[in-house]
Amino acid sequence: MSSPNHSFANPGPCFDESLNSSGVMSDWDKALMDELLLIRHCNCQQIVMVNHIENLYCGIPSMNHNWLVQAIYLLLFGLIITMAIGGNSVVVWVVLAHKTMRTVTNYFLLNLAIADASISLFNVCFNFVYILYYNWWFGDAYCHFSNVMGVAPTCASVFTLMSMSVDRYLAIMNPLRRRFSKKKTITIICAIWIAAFLCALPMAMHSYTQSFFSDEGAKRTVCYADGYPDGDAKTSVQFQIYNYFLLFITYLLPLGVLSFTYVSMGRALWGITNIGEHRQEMQIRAKRKVVKMLTVVGTLFMVSWLPYHVYFTFLMPIFAEMDFLVAQHVYMGMYWLAMSSTVVNPIVYCWMNSRFRAGFMYAFRWLPCVRMSGKDYYASGLYEGLRPPGSRSYCSRSAEYNGSFLGLSSRKSEAKRGSNASRNREDVTEGLLPSRASLNP
Repeated sequence: MSSPNHSFANPGPCFDESLNSSGVMSDWDKALMDELLLIRHCNCQQIVMVNHIENLYCGIPSMNHNWLVQAIYLLLFGLIITMAIGGNSVVVWVVLAHKTMRTVTNYFLLNLAIADASISLFNVCFNFVYILYYNWWFGDAYCHFSNVMGVAPTCASVFTLMSMSVDRYLAIMNPLRRRFSKKKTITIICAIWIAAFLCALPMAMHSYTQSFFSDEGAKRTVCYADGYPDGDAKTSVQFQIYNYFLLFITYLLPLGVLSFTYVSMGRALWGITNIGEHRQEMQIRAKRKVVKMLTVVGTLFMVSWLPYHVYFTFLMPIFAEMDFLVAQHVYMGMYWLAMSSTVVNPIVYCWMNSRFRAGFMYAFRWLPCVRMSGKDYYASGLYEGLRPPGSRSYCSRSAEYNGSFLGLSSRKSEAKRGSNASRNREDVTEGLLPSRASLNP
């Protein structure tokens, strides 16, 4: 692609006098310019030329942010990316490395952490650089992949939030009903990711890159996701239908499901006046703690994504007529707020759950401000049923003898104890039978 003589034409309103007086601009060129300005709602700063005057293009002007603006954006997005990947990685470690944390609700939290880390690692890392400089440096294949990873993990997150809310709703509103097994939970998580990637399939099909020259003569590449057969982002009906579908599936539907389930659970749990015995009171308190934590997680997700959806649904045509730099700063702010939802969940777990808090403190014990010894780590309840290293039980041999004396083999006795301990751990973490650690603030 050779460099054109003029990439921006600027005479009366958009062509300069030299180009106009040279007779290069024909009636066809004028008609094309009118189409760009009037029909496609471009402005003079957006019209660029690829190779020749006949290939006018409604593009995006090159970005020339000063160093301070670039530093601020790099700091803000670098902070989100680091915290999202680091914090959610610790959540994954806490759940997978500790048997007491491998419960139905925590498997959903694990899936939520994987989704949040994925969108930060595979989309935000590259997309914010592209938005900041409006030059796609990462190739056509990654343009497709990045757009897919901007949608699929988001869908996986909202599907996981809805699954958690339905699971807790069924457990609280119908306590005699059989809970989801771990095997069924893993099956649901697999189905969540399949559905999420199906929702993102149009992104893979209709993404593409296009290169053109800026007004300085430099070649720039843009990554688009609007390659639909009936037009681009401003004219395609299919593109608009897909955007409304994403609005419904990633915001309106989960908003309705989460509102119904958590309001119903709140009325059921906080409407109890005559609780009864102490054990029942502890169970109700533990259930309330779990519901409060999940409600905070769902509310923060909805609040952080609200401006982003409002922008794409209602405000994008308005900002298209504004100064491009102003519109870009507004979009960057909304995009940053939406992506901040990937950071807040580990903070909420650490704040509202004593076992997650112990896991985070142990993971970051190398920091000067964090004090967490191995003894505190084992006493936190993460290793419930296990003894700290160095401790020794003097009753193990007698317990084995008693099991044999009662007609039980040591293996069967251990299996029975393990089964009971497993049920107790499940109840403790799910909020049905709180331990001492789970009741601490």
